[in-house]
Amino acid sequence: SGFLITGIISTELNTAVFSLRQFYFNRIRRIFPALLVVMMTFLVAGWFVLRSEEYIQLGNETLAGSFFYSNFLYLSQDNYFDVASDLKPLLHLWSLGVEFQFYLIYPIICKIFNTQFKRFILMFASLFAYVFVNEISAKTAFYMMPTRLWQFILGIIAFEFSGKINIKQ
Repeated sequence: SGFLITGIISTELNTAVFSLRQFYFNRIRRIFPALLVVMMTFLVAGWFVLRSEEYIQLGNETLAGSFFYSNFLYLSQDNYFDVASDLKPLLHLWSLGVEFQFYLIYPIICKIFNTQFKRFILMFASLFAYVFVNEISAKTAFYMMPTRLWQFILGIIAFEFSGKINIKQ
């Protein structure tokens, strides 16, 4: 995502058509159709095959997926009495939450960490945070965007070294 989003923004900035509002609109326009199909399919199927408490859980997962905070939901749910992960059909949406949260802070990263050196520092700080947090709570390190930020920044840096390929929306 770091590579792709940097390519899109770079292309738009080079042609003077970049708009932050349009950027977010395009991300939602690209993600939501498939996301809605997946969530509606599970909600309809779940109506027929799940027990009421399971369907309520699916509704909570669907709501979290709709607003891109699934990673927070799944982080908060993991306990002794929680449902096994193979019974959470929308569990994969945790990564979409992390990705969209990255989109929200990406302009800040570009503004504050505006050189490759600063981006390297941020990338290593996030990687260090991942390793440190992982020692305390592997689950937190896994689900949270700040501990995954280094992966996005690695994509940003890779794009910057790639020769500035034009990427279409």
